[in-house]
Amino acid sequence: MRTTVLLSGIALGIAALLSEGCRREASAPPPSAEDRRPARVLVVGDPFALAMDRVRPALEAALGRPIELEIVGYNDNRLLLLQTARDRRAAYDLASFDVVWLGELARKGVLAPLPPDLGPPAEDFWPGSLEACLFEGRRYGLPIQPHSELLWVRRDWLDAERIPFPETTDDVLAVARHFHRPAEGRYGIAWNAQRGQPLGQSMAHFFAAFGQPLLDADGRPAFHTERGLRAARFALALRDVSPPDILNMAWDQRVARFASGAVAMTYGWGARAFMAEKDPVSRVRGRVRYGPPPHAPDAPPVIPLGVWAMGILANAVSPEDSAALLRQLTSPAFLRLMVRQGHGAPPLVSLLADPDLQREHPVFDAMLAARQTHTFSAAMRPAVPEWADLCEILGVVFHDMLRGELSPEEAIEQADRRARQLLEASEKHGRKPRE
Repeated sequence: MRTTVLLSGIALGIAALLSEGCRREASAPPPSAEDRRPARVLVVGDPFALAMDRVRPALEAALGRPIELEIVGYNDNRLLLLQTARDRRAAYDLASFDVVWLGELARKGVLAPLPPDLGPPAEDFWPGSLEACLFEGRRYGLPIQPHSELLWVRRDWLDAERIPFPETTDDVLAVARHFHRPAEGRYGIAWNAQRGQPLGQSMAHFFAAFGQPLLDADGRPAFHTERGLRAARFALALRDVSPPDILNMAWDQRVARFASGAVAMTYGWGARAFMAEKDPVSRVRGRVRYGPPPHAPDAPPVIPLGVWAMGILANAVSPEDSAALLRQLTSPAFLRLMVRQGHGAPPLVSLLADPDLQREHPVFDAMLAARQTHTFSAAMRPAVPEWADLCEILGVVFHDMLRGELSPEEAIEQADRRARQLLEASEKHGRKPRE
């Protein structure tokens, strides 16, 4: 039965791709006569990639060419991009990348700039997502999964006690403390507190929530401030209302814990809402309210914007064939087909606003509502070439703080010093500070 439904969806997708909304795609040049090998696509194991794999037959039919997907983990995605850039010819025709890597990938010549007219109309992309694919005025990718880190809350728990949705950092701590009952197996909140990159990302988001940029206008560390210190103390306060294994928790683990029914709240990326809403083992299906992450009472509301994009390798075998594949992949009709197969964060506002798709993905409505009152920003995780190392520093130093080895004041000072050393060393090796 499941296979029949899938094949039905694929058949409908092929029809859509070959008719409505695909005139530009139909005019794309066919694969070159010289190169009949399958198109190879490197993608991270995120929801968009899993949906892409499910509808791959439709893409192959529209493109007239076999497609091989290589689905890898987060860090492997970056390392394979850097590795294939050293080859005479790239191993992939297209590749996904996190826009936080863009500074590094562009500076190292890994990605090719894209033609300005490639892809859907710019005004249909989610606000800020297309701009996040720009580096020094050139576009290196098209958004495939822009999504925001939202606050997921047990709506039924709030409603039962007439507690409003928490909006500020003070509210979140108050709600977490109210529901934190370890003796009953209930905890206040789950979040990324694992050592390294997961906690580093959390700290960057917490700084933004307190109105503190990570870097200043010149690209130098700026978080050794009173607001930065308050963000560090907020992380410490969250630790005390979290599950006991919080210092080892990251990414999908936090969402899985929330879906198990054990915690009142979690920070979670919008594209992964299917883990709460679609997974048959979830105990919170239909009981979740999604909303903007908390901000400090005296700071402007801002929502982290994460963007996975698809780009063409600078040493691609056939840039023309790669562009044709990217054009098909980001067409509205094909993206709609991916949403039907579980892609929970399409890049086009027209799809997020579709009532039929909203019924399948409740988080769409929350995203659109938040757009009216909040700013979405990718800048809190700056796309400087040193981002991966900078994030690691934050995630190591503040993990020591959460373990009780450093005070918040000591952690801020140490992280600032190590970040400055990193960026100064980079400048000595040729990177210019921001102009």
